[in-house]
Amino acid sequence: MSKTVVPLQEEESGLFKRKPDIVEAFRTTRRLELEQPDGRVLIAEPGDMVVTGILKDQYPVKYEAFMMTYERVSSSPFDVD
Repeated sequence: MSKTVVPLQEEESGLFKRKPDIVEAFRTTRRLELEQPDGRVLIAEPGDMVVTGILKDQYPVKYEAFMMTYERVSSSPFDVD
């Protein structure tokens, strides 16, 4: 199911909370180059978590930041309700 993304108006700035999405991630043991939809390349260093976003894009997150932001719901991407 695709959601329509409505751009924020300029006056809609402020603090925002992350929606409770479930993401797939793995900890990399080697340096990876992750090409973004806009053509940029992000670098994941050994020990970083690589997150697959809701748009199927992949991006690196430092391990410490990942552990403060996410909690495990499953050890397999195939057994999540």
